[in-house]
Order: sequence, then structure tokens, then C-alpha cells
Amino acid sequence: MDVENGYGIGPMSGPTVSPVRVPLIYSFPFASPTDKPEVFKALITRMALSVMNRLEESPTLKRSGIILDTPGSLNDPKSSYDLITHLISEFSITTILTLGSERLTSDLTRRFATRSNPTEDPITVLRITKPSGAVERDAPFMKSLRQQQLRQYFFGSSTESLNPHTHTLRFDHLDLFRVNSSPSSADQPSSFGGAGDDFDDDDYDVPYASKTASNTTFEKITPTSAMTGGMVAIKFCPGSSDEPTVRDSAVMGFAYVSEVNEAKKTVRFLAPHPQQWGNRALVWGSGWPEAVADLVA
Repeated sequence: MDVENGYGIGPMSGPTVSPVRVPLIYSFPFASPTDKPEVFKALITRMALSVMNRLEESPTLKRSGIILDTPGSLNDPKSSYDLITHLISEFSITTILTLGSERLTSDLTRRFATRSNPTEDPITVLRITKPSGAVERDAPFMKSLRQQQLRQYFFGSSTESLNPHTHTLRFDHLDLFRVNSSPSSADQPSSFGGAGDDFDDDDYDVPYASKTASNTTFEKITPTSAMTGGMVAIKFCPGSSDEPTVRDSAVMGFAYVSEVNEAKKTVRFLAPHPQQWGNRALVWGSGWPEAVADLVA
């Protein structure tokens, strides 16, 4: 982790001070986990399989443990506590730190005070007092921060300059999926098979994916001008994969849609890597992250 970038921000695709491994990334193309909780749970389960298998392979890493940084939106008892419980269960969390919220601390303490299985490790809930000088980050600030991170992903920073590459592809050479933002009829538990070896190919491709609910979440579409300024996630799985595999597959990178020419049926992308991604599946989010109109001239 680069402390100058901040906790939870991945390294850039350029030179780094210390060697880094290729990160294991999953894309949740919605603004909040509560928008599609069943998709969020499925991705958490898939990620937990890879992470926990990696810990089992290394006694040093297992002793060190892991830290999960959850979004602040997961503090609503009606819609979010079930997601918190899922995270705790999948990653075998034993200590929970809450920041500032007394209600959240009390609710979680009551929920995990007694474990149904006496062989399970106890869960400790600790409250961290928010410093008096801390202020809430409002929506305009967070939007500005996201746009800044997008620019840094493609162009680097003042100390590490990056040169992205342009790719122009025809509509018929793209396998593009758009997520459906309509509410789901039900949450279904997910079960995944396979085990990863140090985040190898089994972690990035999903040969055994769970089935989703009857309603479609990832719909294959034809590119439109509405995509201009948006981001697409480039999946490791091929575009011919079924919907559960597209949902659960890890991400190899992101591309910016700089232009959609509907007359010529072409899309111009901006990507960090000069090599094209072949027949990989592309996922366009449900307005997330927000479009950035002036990323390129």
C-alpha cells in the first residue's frame, strides 16, 4: 500500500517505489451495495474464496490477517446489516471497528454478542471516536475525488506521468454488457467452486459460477452515444460467457469511452495498455462511475 495514495486505492499502472503484484479486482457497477445486494454478495463470496485460500497457503499472511474497508453506506439497519453479516461470515472476521456511530456499534454488538456455534471465534466490536476536527465528505467532494482518480488512472500524477493509448473498434467486434438498475425480486445465496493459487487464472476466470435470479442483471447491448464519457470494465472472461460468469469474473482493467460514432459503428476507447483486449466482455455500469466529459480533448 502506498500511504500517499490513501487506504483502499490501488497502485497506478506505472513505475512504483516498491514492487507490487497484480491486484485482484472485481467490478460492482452500482453506486451502493444496496442497489443490487445479491450481486454484491456474490462478488464478496468469490473474492473471499481467493483471499482465504491465499491466507491458508501462507502462515505468515494468515497470522497477519486482513483489513476490510467497508463503505460508509453500510450503516442502515434495514438494508445493510445483512450485507455486513455476509462480509463477516465470508472473511471470518473476528474484530469490528466502527467510527463515530454509537447506534451502529450497539446494533452490531447485540447481533454478534452470542454465537450460535460455540466453536466459532468470538467477534469483538470496538468503537473509535471520531476526532473533533473531522468533517463529513459531502457528495460534490466525493464526485470530484472520483474524477481525480480517473484522471490519475490514465494520465498519472504530477510525479508519475502516464501515456494512455487510443483504441478504435467496430460495434461487431465488441461484447458489451449493460447492468440493469431495476430492483431485484429476491436475493439468492451464491455458491462457488474452485480454489485459487496465489490469485492465478482460476481467480480471474470463473468456470463454476452460481446462477442468478430469473431477472437479468447483465444485458448484452449495442454501443450508443450515451456511453460517451463513461467507463467500462474489461473482464477476464470472454464476451460469449453466460451472465453469471460475466458477473463473477475479475477485471483486467478499465477503459474510457471517448467517442461513439453511430454512423460508422465504431467506438474510440482510451486505455492504459497499448495491446487490445481481444474478445473480453466489457461491462458498462449503471451510471457509475459518473461520466467525465472532459477527460480527453
